[in-house]
Order: sequence, then structure tokens, then C-alpha cells
Amino acid sequence: MKTTSFKHSEATHRTFLSHCIFKSKENLSALNQNSKLFIENIIEKDATYKGIANLFYWSDERVLKGSLIEAWTHKSYLNELGDHPYQSYERWEFLGDSVFGNFITEQLFAKFQSKNEGQLSKLKSQLVSGNMMSKLAVSSGLDQLIILGKGEVKRESFKNPALLADIFEATIGVLSLRLPKDELVCFLEGVISTYENINSTNFYNAESLLKKEVKGELQELTMRRFKTLPDYQSKETKKGFEINLYIDGKFYGQEVNQSKKMAQKLCAEKAIKELNLN
Repeated sequence: MKTTSFKHSEATHRTFLSHCIFKSKENLSALNQNSKLFIENIIEKDATYKGIANLFYWSDERVLKGSLIEAWTHKSYLNELGDHPYQSYERWEFLGDSVFGNFITEQLFAKFQSKNEGQLSKLKSQLVSGNMMSKLAVSSGLDQLIILGKGEVKRESFKNPALLADIFEATIGVLSLRLPKDELVCFLEGVISTYENINSTNFYNAESLLKKEVKGELQELTMRRFKTLPDYQSKETKKGFEINLYIDGKFYGQEVNQSKKMAQKLCAEKAIKELNLN
């Protein structure tokens, strides 16, 4: 079984395939040749891109290079080719979203046997969020392989969290059809392990995830009900951080804690209980 070992490059040293595509001297004739082959040749000739691509089974004969190229291609690039010679990442993303969600569900079920359904659902919502998947994409180097049109390259859309999450899911979608489940699980565990090592964090830190989740839950609730965001007004005191929470101009509670985030969380919990009673 293949064991994935990612090598992270610092953000200041990252290079992006999209830049290379449009700087290539061969790009002028790209429209007159097989578009996938054009991109494949660039990846094969560049040690950096090929090294990252190989982490996603690029050189494994079981996985089609053309499918991976589709998973990494944004429709803005295809629009510039005119007749859409192949599909973008969107169909693959549809599949990968389900596969990654099932993987996280099974991991949480096994790791947190004392958590109830509601708690597990809250944990899952954090771990399959676009923000988290974009971080996994960056830590694994996948952001460097996104294929964009010139306009999106100028906007540096290879740094767009939403797009990174989509490409991450699309790549998983491709691999899910070619790898046995146990190997795919091993691969995803490697992706998460790399993220943990780079960021010195625990991906499955339930306490941290649930703290983040309660503020997100309140935000969704206030947007749905009042069309506004919670207003956490804070000041530092001798006892710690004093947080006063207002929603739509109404005061919903005060908390003081040495941790500003904890004080905000406690305020959010109070507000959710009060709003759910009304």
C-alpha cells in the first residue's frame, strides 16, 4: 500500500502551475494541440509540479492523468479554449464531497464513542467545511496545481479558499474511483497528518472545534432571524476579557474570562439558548 509523505514548501517559495502555463513559450500553440497533453507535458517537465502531482497518484498507472487534470481545471481556463475540450472539476467535486464526508463521519464515529449524534454532527460540520478543506489543500501543495484562465490567474484565485476546497474534493473524487477504500483512507489520513505536522495542531481536537462551532451556529441563527451578525464588544479588565454581546441592538449577556475566545463562546451559548426559547 502506498504511504503518502507530503513535503511542504513555504508560501513565499510556492510556484503555481497556472503561472507556468501562461509563461510557457509553447502556450501560443496550445490551442492547436491536445489541451490535456499540453498540461501533462508541463507537469512532467517540472520537478516541483510532478513531485506534488505524484502525491496524488499522478504516476500511478491505476489513476488516469487526464482525470486528475480535469479535477484541477477551473472552467475559466476551458472558456479560453473555446470549445471546451474536456470537463472542469465540477462533476468530480460532486463525487468527492460525498466521499470525504463519509470518511470524516466514519473517523468521528470511531474516535468519539462518547459523543452523541448532535455533537458528532457539529464536529463534522467543522471538519468538512470549505475553510478546513482549503487548508488541507494548501498543506498538501494542491493549490499549486490549480489550472486557471488568465483573468483568474491575475486575481490570484489559486489562493481562493472556496476554489481550493472544490479542487480538494474533486481530487478525492478521482481517486475514490481508482483506489481500494483502505488505500484511499490511508491517503486521506496522510493528508491530515501533514496538515497537523505543518500547523502543530490536532485535526480532531473536539474541544477547539466545538468552541468554533457554537459561534458559527449563533451567526447562522442571527443571519436567518435578524439578517445581522452578532456584535461581540470587548474590553480588557483586571479579571480578564469582558465580552458584552449584542444582537440587532439588544443585549444578550456578559462574560468575563482570561480567554477572549472562551468569553465569546460562553456569550454565544447563552444567546443561542435564549433565542431558541423565543
